[in-house]
Amino acid sequence: MRDTQIEDESRRRAAISRAYYAAYNVAKEFAEMQGVHIDTYSKGGHANVWNAYTQDSQLSDTLASLTKDGHRLKRLRVRADYEGDVRVGQSELERGIGQAEKIINKLKSTLD
Repeated sequence: MRDTQIEDESRRRAAISRAYYAAYNVAKEFAEMQGVHIDTYSKGGHANVWNAYTQDSQLSDTLASLTKDGHRLKRLRVRADYEGDVRVGQSELERGIGQAEKIINKLKSTLD
């Protein structure tokens, strides 16, 4: 693999991770604004954020789909961050950014 290919893949991996954390932080903050306490410090803290959107009645009425979307994006982020033997291409990058935008936009639209 050439240096530029390694560099490009590293950038894609970092971008997926940043997109995930942007969506995760917005989802966490939104839930907290709705009065939902989420334990993010114990094991499974990230899953707790995404699961809150189906488990808490304050959130689940209109936002239940965020659980599936959040877990899907989290799996992609874990792949990008920890699975160095698996190639992360442009399609994964586009999927990750698109999924993060979908989550953020859905949460923003509920505030309008």
